[in-house]
Amino acid sequence: MNWKRLLRTALVAVMVVYGVVFVLANWVRPVEYIRCDLYTEEMNGGLKTFNGKPYKIVLCGFQGRIEPENFPDDEVRLQVFSAEGELLAQRYFEPLFGMSRFSYELGYGPDYLIYNDGEGTGLQTRMAMPPGRLDWIRARLPRFVPLIFWPR
Repeated sequence: MNWKRLLRTALVAVMVVYGVVFVLANWVRPVEYIRCDLYTEEMNGGLKTFNGKPYKIVLCGFQGRIEPENFPDDEVRLQVFSAEGELLAQRYFEPLFGMSRFSYELGYGPDYLIYNDGEGTGLQTRMAMPPGRLDWIRARLPRFVPLIFWPR
């Protein structure tokens, strides 16, 4: 029995099942992030300058409301665009709503931004500015499901 061939066949089967589930999940219930203007304003996004170059920071919500009651039932999509409008980075996180305003606002340094993530990698996550090549690639890859799959 050829183990390499068996392993390759199993890997292809898993990838096909993953692809079918991905397509069905997004076809049945496409993921939409809404109220970008509200989230961008409330979470301190907008036009920012790093190392003399302007970037547009856009935030949108899965639930569409910034209220203490939706903690922790919301997910935010953070997008970084170049001055020309090219998507450079995209991240998803669950903000720390329900605490002080400073717990969910973005923070900025000379060559980075910080967002407070209530889940995943920890409370403060730093993103280098300008975003690197890996961020550019990750922003173009499809996502299986959001952290909060179905709105309540």
